[in-house]
Amino acid sequence: MNHIPLRTTLAALLLAGLLNGCVKDELDPPATGSSGLVINEFLASNSAAGVDENGENDDWVELYNPTSVSQPLHGLHISDDGAEPTKYQLDAPDSLVPPGGFVVIWCDNQPEQGPFHTSFALSAGGEEVILADPSGRILDQWAFGAQSGDVSEGRNPDGGDNWQPWNPPTPGMPNTPGQAGQARLVINEFLASNDACCTDEHDEFDDWLELFNAGTAFVSLNGLYLSDDPADPLKWQLNPAADSLLAPGEFAVVWCDNSTSTQGAFHAGFAISGGGEDLLLTAADGTTLIDQTTFGAQAADVSQGRQPDGSNTWLDLSAPTPGTTNQP
Repeated sequence: MNHIPLRTTLAALLLAGLLNGCVKDELDPPATGSSGLVINEFLASNSAAGVDENGENDDWVELYNPTSVSQPLHGLHISDDGAEPTKYQLDAPDSLVPPGGFVVIWCDNQPEQGPFHTSFALSAGGEEVILADPSGRILDQWAFGAQSGDVSEGRNPDGGDNWQPWNPPTPGMPNTPGQAGQARLVINEFLASNDACCTDEHDEFDDWLELFNAGTAFVSLNGLYLSDDPADPLKWQLNPAADSLLAPGEFAVVWCDNSTSTQGAFHAGFAISGGGEDLLLTAADGTTLIDQTTFGAQAADVSQGRQPDGSNTWLDLSAPTPGTTNQP
């Protein structure tokens, strides 16, 4: 029996059927032949609130399992038209949503991209979202009006009767009562003199820096700027067509190898100086400084990193940890 993964990798660009296992044992399982899944959240106007596994800012619908048993997805229908509840059918054999779990369906009118990509897109002007069983019987639906850009609507609490806006949206994770989570992205570790420490995917000993999501909300890496020069904070921009959402507690490594785009989306157009300089992280708006650190001369193959991750304390790390938790 195949299960949808709890979290897709960064390379897969996240959320291709993202699940989260938050158990609610007090609810009874659904009757035989029905589904206990509900529409839990949706985003109908996505311009900068996260991307799918193809790097695209698409609309989405999130399903949630409030029951105490796993629920199958295969054969269920998703629609935006009450007169046509069977508009798109999920072809996901053996895929289950665990108790308290979530799954994100991308409403992008691109079914060729996979079973979790529908044949229709949501209207930001207002319409409805519908979940129907394999026979076409409507299981859940929600009508909505005009939507604000990058603001979702979702149940509070998950599976409850109350709907409210969520800014930022929370695809594939719980709708936290009273807050939608706080974004906090930091430069968490860097190596400015890499002689024999660690190699990139091209087996090259390049310098690197590590980003860490120290917050409680997903953070989009789309369009962020990195630089080693305070006079030129917009020196290099993460490729908006090839990056991803970063989940709370996740890391992303950017190789600072002064490469061109031929090396990949996570290879910066500058190299870090082992003699000391600055590292800057700027928001996609080109004006908001997110994080900055200044450092002096570096020893070969010794990184500097926050300890613990995301804290204000920096330490020398003789065993660098790119993409993983910093160890003293």
